[in-house]
Amino acid sequence: MKTPMFQATDVLEYSYVHNTKGHSMTRPHYHDGYEIYLMTEGMREIFFQHDKYLLKPRSLCIISPHIFHAAQKTKDEKPYSRHLINFSSKIFNSFLRQQEIESVMNEISSCIMGLNENQMEIILTHIKNLNEYIDMNKRGITRGRKLAYMEVYRLMDRIVRMLDNAPEMLSLADLSKISDSEIYDVLMYIDLHYMENISPNDMMKLAHMSKSNFYRSFRYITGDSFSHYLNRLRAAKAHELLSHSGLPLHEIAKRTGFSSTAHMTRIFKEVHGVSPSEYRRT
Repeated sequence: MKTPMFQATDVLEYSYVHNTKGHSMTRPHYHDGYEIYLMTEGMREIFFQHDKYLLKPRSLCIISPHIFHAAQKTKDEKPYSRHLINFSSKIFNSFLRQQEIESVMNEISSCIMGLNENQMEIILTHIKNLNEYIDMNKRGITRGRKLAYMEVYRLMDRIVRMLDNAPEMLSLADLSKISDSEIYDVLMYIDLHYMENISPNDMMKLAHMSKSNFYRSFRYITGDSFSHYLNRLRAAKAHELLSHSGLPLHEIAKRTGFSSTAHMTRIFKEVHGVSPSEYRRT
């Protein structure tokens, strides 16, 4: 079964997985909220925007809304453990002003960082507290929900301060990059030029591949055909504009590379289950 291209973020979701066998998402997806991915054991590969990285114990990945990503097994399929937090920044609205929310969230963009042992303990303490508050809420102690929301904010604030004090944490991304195909150059080009007319023939030239090798390699890496991947990326960009702007539909279609509003509407409905106009009314 294919991984859905878009996965809506509930207000707050937390999970811990210890998997004795490798598991891969079949294709990249994105959320309309934030994701925190913390590796505690083993190794995983992550397709992240237009590159692939190796996640090791104490790797912390922050994924912003509308960013394509997919966690995948390594070749040896060894056991792994990870914590995963998905949340919408709307959870902070009940106890913080918008300016206070933005002061933290605007400081963090999608990134991968390496934690030392002390930093790892600090992050795990926040996650332990979060899990306790979520459990409180499940047991009917209603203040648990707000405490959980506050703990997520404290966690994000802590990460911002860690980065301010030790920006070298971000060097992990360069050290762990394992992009091993010219297809990743194509994906970078698509990320930067999705609003333009992009032909598969031009991308074959960019990748220095024959037609059959290009299509086979592209599907192997992304889990999708070239045209489907491009259309779904454009749908993600349209989703972002629908959520954060009042632009008319024809202008959104133009800015995201669709040939017409009708074309955008058809693809958007395939991905999200509703038309752009219906989404705006919700």
